[in-house]
Order: sequence, then structure tokens, then C-alpha cells
Amino acid sequence: MAMEHIKNKAIRLIDYLIELALLRSKIVRDISAYQSILWLHEIPQELEYCYTQAWGMNEEFDENIWIEVKKYDEPILDEIPEICEKWVDRSTLRNTKDIPELLSSINIQVEERNPEAKQDTPQEEQSILVNKNLLLNDHPEVSAAWEEFIDSKWFSWADLHQRWQSVQKVYAKLFSIYQEQQMQEKGSSLLLTHARKGVKPTIDPCKIKKNYGVTLNCEL
Repeated sequence: MAMEHIKNKAIRLIDYLIELALLRSKIVRDISAYQSILWLHEIPQELEYCYTQAWGMNEEFDENIWIEVKKYDEPILDEIPEICEKWVDRSTLRNTKDIPELLSSINIQVEERNPEAKQDTPQEEQSILVNKNLLLNDHPEVSAAWEEFIDSKWFSWADLHQRWQSVQKVYAKLFSIYQEQQMQEKGSSLLLTHARKGVKPTIDPCKIKKNYGVTLNCEL
């Protein structure tokens, strides 16, 4: 009972100090006035890499941890078929919102015999490079190889990459907030509005320095 009484007094004291600090602080009435904002619903439910108490308590995490986002390597797309290399606009490969398509035509250079070459013409001048235009419709083997690559490689990579992007986006935002805190330590504050009253949110720098992830702790 004595310990419970002391704990309750400590909580009331913290509540009082918080209210006192609020009276002395500028009241922010517009959320857009904050330098950085992370909505909890933006955290993807990728349970291997992300956690927030907003989803409910998890016995694998300390009760003071409200948000944890782990950084992991970007998924790598397999090499495209060699037969398709000249027909691909590589800038479209990483756009996971649209299925990349082959170019309808390409220009290539091929080596042909020089029609003006004579018997005594030097060997290096016996042939010349000629520009040729190739149409995709004339090369069904290229289209077949591309369709096989899209079905067996690209679709699975695109799904993994979209999931990676959703985690990376939140990680980058939390890391940016952490950097802002480090640069403006004396004049900045971190607010977690979903947390219970009387908690102080902090970003754990240890895991960031280890390139592991970002953890948001909330402690009394």
C-alpha cells in the first residue's frame, strides 16, 4: 500500500509538472504547425519489421516501446533476359505501379560488307556499320522471354519492393525526426498524442547508430 501511495503521488506530481509546462508553452492549435508529423496509421503492418502499441500490446516488446521500425535491405530485381536487354527502357523497371513493357521498335548497328570495297581494300575497311530498325512484332521470341520474366520474376519483386518502400518511408521519417531532435535538442519537443497521459516519448539513438532501426520509447 505504501509503495502504491508513493507511485500515485509521483504520477500526480508528473501530471502537475506537465500541466505547469503547458501553461508556459505556446499552445499549438494547428497540427500543420509541427515541423514533422508521423501518423500511426502510416506504419505498415509488416510484423517482422514494424510494431506500434496502437495495434495492441505485444509480449515480445517492452511496455515502454510505442513504435519500432527495423531497417532492412532493398529487394533486388533479377537480371532481365539477355535477349530483351536492347528492348527495355530500364527507367520503367523500378516503377512498381505499372507493368514495364518492351519498346515497339529499336535501332541497332549491324556489320555488313562494304559495297565499295575492292580486292586490295584494307581488311579493316572491308566491312561497315549500318543502322537498322527492328520491330518487336517481327521478334516474337523477345516478347515470349519478356512475358516469362514478368510472370516469374518481376511481379514477385514488385510486391516485395512495395512492402519495402512502405517500411522505408516510415523509417526515413522517424530517422528525420531523430536528426531534428539532435540538431535542436534544447528547443524541440517530441509529442506522441496516442500515448497515455504522463509519458515522455524519446527516440532510442542506440539502435539508430547500429543501423538497426528506430525505436520510440515512452516512459513515466
